[in-house]
Amino acid sequence: MKNDAIKPVGESSRRGMSGDPKTVSAAADLEQMTASISEEIKQPITATLIYAQAAARWLSANPPNVVEAQRALDGIVYNVMRSNEIVEWIRALFVYGPKQVEEQQLVEAIRNALALLRTAMKEGDGGR
Repeated sequence: MKNDAIKPVGESSRRGMSGDPKTVSAAADLEQMTASISEEIKQPITATLIYAQAAARWLSANPPNVVEAQRALDGIVYNVMRSNEIVEWIRALFVYGPKQVEEQQLVEAIRNALALLRTAMKEGDGGR
C-alpha cells in the first residue's frame, strides 16, 4: 500500500530550492536521514511479518507445532520491542541532541549484539 501523496525529495526537487548551498545540503541530509530511519524501522517490521507467517504455518500444520509457533511468537515480541526502541531513539535524537544519543547508541548497539549472539548460540546448539 503506497501513498502517492508522499513524494521523495529528489534531485529535481532540490534544484527548485533556493540556490543557497546550505539549503540544498540540508535537504540532502534530511533525505539521507529519512532513508536511514525508514530502513531501520522497516527491518523489524518485516521480520515481524515473517515470524507471524511462520507462526501461522506452524499452527496450521497437522498436528500443530506449538513449540515452533512459540519461537516465532517470541521473534515477533523481540522485533516489536526493537521497533519501539528505534522510535524512542529517533525521539531522543530530536529532544536531547546527537551527543547524548551517541552514548545511548553505543549501549544499545552492545545490547543488540549480545541479543544476536544469544540467538545465534541457541540456534547453533539446537536451541538448548
